[in-house]
Amino acid sequence: MDYEVALITKLVLDRKMLDVVDFGLQPELFTTSKAEWKYVSEFFRNHGDSPPVEQFEKMFPDFEFDGGTAPLSFLVEELRNRRMYNLATTAMKDAAKQLKGKHPAKALEIFREMIMEAEMQARPSRDVNVAENPIARLQQYDKLVETGGMLGLPSPWPILDDVTMGFQPEELWMIVARGGVGKTWAEVVGARYHWLQGYTPLLFTKEMSVEQIIKRIDATHASVAHARLRSGQLTHDEYERYRQTLSAMEGALPFWVSGDDEGASGISGILAKIDRYKPDVVWLDGMYLVEDERRGPSGWERLKNVAGDLKGVARRKGIPVIVSHQFNQEGKEDKGTADTLAYGDIQKWFDGIIGMYQTEDLRLNLEMLFKLLKHREGERCEFVSTWDLENMIFDQKGHELDDVGVDEGDEDNIPF
Repeated sequence: MDYEVALITKLVLDRKMLDVVDFGLQPELFTTSKAEWKYVSEFFRNHGDSPPVEQFEKMFPDFEFDGGTAPLSFLVEELRNRRMYNLATTAMKDAAKQLKGKHPAKALEIFREMIMEAEMQARPSRDVNVAENPIARLQQYDKLVETGGMLGLPSPWPILDDVTMGFQPEELWMIVARGGVGKTWAEVVGARYHWLQGYTPLLFTKEMSVEQIIKRIDATHASVAHARLRSGQLTHDEYERYRQTLSAMEGALPFWVSGDDEGASGISGILAKIDRYKPDVVWLDGMYLVEDERRGPSGWERLKNVAGDLKGVARRKGIPVIVSHQFNQEGKEDKGTADTLAYGDIQKWFDGIIGMYQTEDLRLNLEMLFKLLKHREGERCEFVSTWDLENMIFDQKGHELDDVGVDEGDEDNIPF
């Protein structure tokens, strides 16, 4: 049976186009009937139905209808299986050539690209009948009451939790600031906080080495000055506190830090580490340095691909993913919005965006301003946190929403 012909036949003769939309078919699944599929799908997008038989026959007079009795789901599955087979065999042949030429890194890259394309072909849609099992939603609400309004993982800053109800499964969050303001510190503080709450974090570092990140974790955990720990100049009291902290850390819950190893710099490498360590939350320092395995033609396209793929990672793994990124040159001091991200169009993939700002006055006062620039639930806030790298204190100043106010003035500047 020609599965492509059988599928096109059902779409045209049996007018099954509406039934096949949820399968998310891509043009790459078709070889001999690619033009027919393009026409049928474009007709559906324009008119909401399959094309009339006579119109289709005018466009493709040589097409011979042959539907058979196979169900649509079977035909779609066979087309996908064939595509996966072709992708795998082509990748194996191309990788073999690279291995023969003693280029193992290029061979691994070929396999990563194949896996990413296979994932794109397999993304399903999700439909829910609201009237089915509504009591489950009541039970979810009761659980929400029991947890004090927390649906996800808490943050180190209570006001953020009051507004967001925590970093929730399948959500993609961004911490954004100008270079050198403190994004990496915020991720270290957040990941350590999750660790202390009994969760297993996985922190990917794209800008710093694993050893540099671990020094920051140690300094924060032991409450010793990072600068003196890095230079070997801890005071006697700090050294004793550091020694006791490291001794107590032995055998504790895992806290994984992953560096940018060769061959693992893209989304497939991130997925591999998630599958290996089974974290409850992923932190990624330096989203703009993640390799685009789909090879976008421009910097903007590559960054957009990475953001979309990271959202796919959060959905597939059912965990929150929190990344860092940079404001462009317009995001100065406390004036940046979600529009002033470098390549601002990427913000559409994120469930929440947290801006970090530090004016000269804030720096001198050992403070950092946080603004919730985007939140899919609509409510936003801002607050000030202590930012003391000498004593490793990063606590929120004030604990009530009214203490800092909801930042409603930026709403017109944030196109959500």
